[in-house]
Amino acid sequence: MRGRAARRPPDALLRELARAVRGLGAAVMMPQTLALIRAVFPAERRGAAFGGWSAVAGLATVAGPTVGGALVSGPDWRWIFFIDVPIGVAALVGALVVVPDVRTGQRTSLDIPLGHARITGRAVSCVFSAWRGLLLLG
Repeated sequence: MRGRAARRPPDALLRELARAVRGLGAAVMMPQTLALIRAVFPAERRGAAFGGWSAVAGLATVAGPTVGGALVSGPDWRWIFFIDVPIGVAALVGALVVVPDVRTGQRTSLDIPLGHARITGRAVSCVFSAWRGLLLLG
């Protein structure tokens, strides 16, 4: 193996794999929040709800890397857990208390047309090829 991948310590590889899993989890959760807003709010209040969601998402996009960078370059990267874990626990408890159960009881199957599967496969292979090329060149 050439490049940075060969020199990378095992803990760095584990960290990168954990990041990938976290990214997949976020990719799965994001559409669920929008579907929940659609199910919970009546049509006349839905625009305001989506606007609030957009404001929070925009703020998180800016504040997350800023606060994370300040913590990593300041005290220590482990301090991130003193912020993330309490916020995560509070969000989980708040969701269990406030968010209603909107399940319909109707079982559905996953419907992925062949075209979506093909374009996803191609996009993943393009990203992986570019990433692999950067690793070999680095």
